[in-house]
Amino acid sequence: PPSTGMLGAMITDIARSVGDFSFYKEVPKKPVWATVAYIVLLGGLFSLAVTAAVYQNVRPRIEQAAEWAATTMPTLTLADGKLTSSAAGPTEVRHPDVPQAGLMVLWDASWHPWFGAAHPNCCLMAAIDDATGALLEAFLLPRECSWGYLSLLQRIASRYGLPASIYQDRHSCLKRNDPHWSLEEQLAGQQDPTQVGAVLADLGIQPLFALTPQAKGRVERLFATLQDRLVAELHLNAICHIPAANHFLHHQFITRFNHHFQRPAANTASAWQKPPPAGRLQQIICFRYPAVVANDNCIRLHGQLIDIPKGPNGRSYATARVEVRQRLDGAYLVFHQARL
Repeated sequence: PPSTGMLGAMITDIARSVGDFSFYKEVPKKPVWATVAYIVLLGGLFSLAVTAAVYQNVRPRIEQAAEWAATTMPTLTLADGKLTSSAAGPTEVRHPDVPQAGLMVLWDASWHPWFGAAHPNCCLMAAIDDATGALLEAFLLPRECSWGYLSLLQRIASRYGLPASIYQDRHSCLKRNDPHWSLEEQLAGQQDPTQVGAVLADLGIQPLFALTPQAKGRVERLFATLQDRLVAELHLNAICHIPAANHFLHHQFITRFNHHFQRPAANTASAWQKPPPAGRLQQIICFRYPAVVANDNCIRLHGQLIDIPKGPNGRSYATARVEVRQRLDGAYLVFHQARL
């Protein structure tokens, strides 16, 4: 068969012939039937060349797709008006198990009527250890948010340590999904992380993103279990408010849940890393905002006026670029050149 280059040259030649102005100058000198026949011939050759080129380039891809479908997809059979499949059941996509506690933490949020159908939905935010299945932390909030994920991280770090990685979905709290690139981001070649992403990077925790809901199979099964057990226990204890539910989770439910569902890790060596001291940890797990100090040595942020004490020898920080950090308890910290 002709090569792609030959077909391309043929198409180019035919197109050039049709577009040649001198050809149309000679049209009045020739019989009408000859002109029509010539144009029809060129059109037929052009169509043939295009068809051959498309067939030659597309056919291998069609054959590859057919081969993949034949080897991957189950056989479907229509009998007695019913469509049946040779597959035993749905294929589950899962990440590989990890052998050590603290090597991977999975966290997510579940929007559900946790107090029963008669009450509004709220959000349960939870984290489990992949190696042991232990429920590390869980609490209810009105909605899924960055504060919730940072609170999960702070409580896990204070009680267990820092995990090597966190497996998570692509919620906008966790991964930038917007198309906006600032000039600084364009020059750097990457978008700035989210608030949660910046904290994970500061602590040396690797974020791992699930591409599909099926890839979060373990944490999804956790929420399926909690939607059964936790809802029932909250109802039995007549709990229908978030503060009371969180007290019940921390002082009773999580301990009992782990007693039933936690299992030993395949490797008994722990992968949990020692966190920074408590005060330093609070300075890291927080919200970060760039700001410029005004001429009155104050910062205006989110409707708040932050008065900065003068520096050494009465130095003013007016016009200085600083980073304002807001801790999870609401307190503000101001860093200038990485110093508090």
